[in-house]
Amino acid sequence: MRIKLSEYGTTLGPRVLGVKIKDEVLGKINSEQEIIFDMSGLKSLSTGFSKELFGELYIELGVVFKDKVKFKFDNAENNERLLNIINRGISSSIQNHKNKN
Repeated sequence: MRIKLSEYGTTLGPRVLGVKIKDEVLGKINSEQEIIFDMSGLKSLSTGFSKELFGELYIELGVVFKDKVKFKFDNAENNERLLNIINRGISSSIQNHKNKN
Protein backbone atom coordinates (compact mmCIF):
# COMPACT_ATOMS: atom_id res chain seq x y z
CA MET A 1 0.00 0.00 0.00
CA ARG A 2 1.44 3.36 -1.05
CA ILE A 3 0.23 6.62 0.47
CA LYS A 4 1.38 9.78 -1.30
CA LEU A 5 1.07 12.33 1.48
CA SER A 6 1.33 15.34 -0.83
CA GLU A 7 -2.17 14.44 -2.09
CA TYR A 8 -3.38 15.82 1.25
CA GLY A 9 -1.31 19.01 0.89
CA THR A 10 2.32 20.12 0.88
CA THR A 11 2.29 21.32 4.50
CA LEU A 12 0.52 18.87 6.78
CA GLY A 13 -0.35 20.19 10.19
CA PRO A 14 -3.76 19.32 11.58
CA ARG A 15 -3.82 16.44 14.05
CA VAL A 16 -7.26 15.44 12.77
CA LEU A 17 -5.78 14.86 9.30
CA GLY A 18 -3.14 12.58 10.83
CA VAL A 19 -5.88 10.61 12.61
CA LYS A 20 -7.91 10.38 9.38
CA ILE A 21 -4.99 9.02 7.33
CA LYS A 22 -4.02 6.56 10.11
CA ASP A 23 -7.59 5.26 10.26
CA GLU A 24 -7.67 4.88 6.46
CA VAL A 25 -4.40 2.92 6.52
CA LEU A 26 -5.54 0.63 9.34
CA GLY A 27 -8.86 0.04 7.57
CA LYS A 28 -7.20 -1.04 4.33
CA ILE A 29 -4.06 -2.88 5.36
CA ASN A 30 -3.85 -6.62 5.59
CA SER A 31 -1.44 -8.48 7.83
CA GLU A 32 1.20 -9.06 5.16
CA GLN A 33 1.06 -5.74 3.36
CA GLU A 34 3.84 -3.19 3.47
CA ILE A 35 2.94 0.49 3.93
CA ILE A 36 4.99 2.98 1.94
CA PHE A 37 4.61 6.63 2.83
CA ASP A 38 5.68 8.66 -0.18
CA MET A 39 7.04 11.95 1.18
CA SER A 40 7.82 13.48 -2.21
CA GLY A 41 6.43 16.95 -2.68
CA LEU A 42 6.05 17.63 1.05
CA LYS A 43 7.39 20.87 2.45
CA SER A 44 6.62 20.33 6.11
CA LEU A 45 4.81 18.26 8.73
CA SER A 46 3.78 19.34 12.19
CA THR A 47 4.81 17.24 15.15
CA GLY A 48 1.12 16.88 16.07
CA PHE A 49 0.28 15.48 12.63
CA SER A 50 3.28 13.16 12.82
CA LYS A 51 2.31 11.96 16.29
CA GLU A 52 -1.26 11.17 15.25
CA LEU A 53 -0.27 9.38 12.04
CA PHE A 54 3.12 7.78 12.55
CA GLY A 55 3.25 7.65 16.34
CA GLU A 56 -0.17 6.12 16.80
CA LEU A 57 0.44 3.76 13.88
CA TYR A 58 3.61 2.67 15.66
CA ILE A 59 1.59 2.01 18.84
CA GLU A 60 -1.09 0.09 16.88
CA LEU A 61 1.34 -2.08 14.90
CA GLY A 62 3.89 -2.62 17.64
CA VAL A 63 7.14 -4.35 16.78
CA VAL A 64 6.14 -5.02 13.17
CA PHE A 65 6.09 -1.26 12.44
CA LYS A 66 9.77 -1.29 11.47
CA ASP A 67 9.22 -4.17 9.05
CA LYS A 68 5.93 -2.97 7.54
CA VAL A 69 6.32 0.82 7.31
CA LYS A 70 8.70 2.39 4.81
CA PHE A 71 9.32 5.98 3.82
CA LYS A 72 10.12 7.16 0.30
CA PHE A 73 11.81 10.54 0.08
CA ASP A 74 12.48 12.46 -3.11
CA ASN A 75 15.99 13.53 -2.14
CA ALA A 76 14.80 17.02 -1.36
CA GLU A 77 16.80 19.22 0.96
CA ASN A 78 14.16 18.93 3.68
CA ASN A 79 14.25 15.12 3.97
CA GLU A 80 16.31 15.17 7.16
CA ARG A 81 13.95 17.70 8.74
CA LEU A 82 10.90 15.61 7.77
CA LEU A 83 12.49 12.48 9.22
CA ASN A 84 13.28 14.31 12.46
CA ILE A 85 9.63 15.40 12.74
CA ILE A 86 8.46 11.83 12.12
CA ASN A 87 10.80 10.56 14.82
CA ARG A 88 9.61 13.22 17.29
CA GLY A 89 6.00 12.23 16.62
CA ILE A 90 6.72 8.55 17.24
CA SER A 91 8.73 9.33 20.39
CA SER A 92 5.92 11.54 21.71
CA SER A 93 3.32 8.79 21.22
CA ILE A 94 5.52 6.22 22.91
CA GLN A 95 6.06 8.54 25.88
CA ASN A 96 2.35 9.33 26.18
CA HIS A 97 1.43 5.65 26.18
CA LYS A 98 4.09 4.87 28.81
CA ASN A 99 2.71 7.65 31.01
CA LYS A 100 -0.84 6.26 30.71
CA ASN A 101 0.20 2.78 31.84
